[in-house]
Amino acid sequence: MKKSVITLTLMLALVGCDDASKAIDEAQAAANKAVDSLQQKADSLDLNHLNLEVFGDASQKAQDFAQSIDTLINTDFTDHQAVVAATDKISHSYSCLVDVSSEATAENLLDKIVSSVKNDQVLAIIEKGVAQAKTATECMM
Repeated sequence: MKKSVITLTLMLALVGCDDASKAIDEAQAAANKAVDSLQQKADSLDLNHLNLEVFGDASQKAQDFAQSIDTLINTDFTDHQAVVAATDKISHSYSCLVDVSSEATAENLLDKIVSSVKNDQVLAIIEKGVAQAKTATECMM
């Protein structure tokens, strides 16, 4: 009788482990699909259509800011350090753009870029970077 109970307990434990393993695999597949979808939505932004020459002397800093957004879009969102680095780059480039032009000019470019972004996570990171830039005291690029 003991052997039967032990055998039955082991079988149930193995079936439970198999079910848990399947659930983990399904969760991983769903997470991968979500990240792929997020990356595809972010990749749809085309920064080449921006006419940065209108920024005159600040056109290089405007280009740097647009490039920082492009870097964010191409960042692996599962890599926390890469996201932090991209956020910092946005912050620094925005701060430098404000230093060489004005906040109104920087906001104008920001509005043009944000209107093209369809991904809420990317928008949130951009907003975080800009908020950090507004607390900065000087350009640090």
